[in-house]
Amino acid sequence: MKFKEFLGSEWGKAIVRALACIVVTAAIFIAIFFTGKSAARTLVRAADACFACFGICFGAGFFTLGNKYGAFTSFQYGFSYMFGSLGRYYRSKNGGTYGNFVRKKREKRSDVSFPYVPYFAISLIWLVIALTLTLSV
Repeated sequence: MKFKEFLGSEWGKAIVRALACIVVTAAIFIAIFFTGKSAARTLVRAADACFACFGICFGAGFFTLGNKYGAFTSFQYGFSYMFGSLGRYYRSKNGGTYGNFVRKKREKRSDVSFPYVPYFAISLIWLVIALTLTLSV
């Protein structure tokens, strides 16, 4: 089987979509998470990025091959890691735990802005990109 024929097959399309999802996911996680100064935090963020990337890419592959249940499960796995790592990132930036963040917000309402909104927006943009990549080709 020639390479172009393989890329035209269902398996080839699944691999191309998975690679496209890997590139987009990696770019987003590098932009958001690899700005930390601590090596341990960077490793945790890298692990979250890998798990999210694998889940999202397997979801794209399963969707291409027609396995809707596998696609849903994999996307759910990937996005749960993505949102979980976003939450951990902001808790670490805003006083450790979510409770401390809420307490600080009550004490200084004018000084602390709610930081989740832009990063949830980035995640939603990524969701649109992932679905576009999955449904196109």
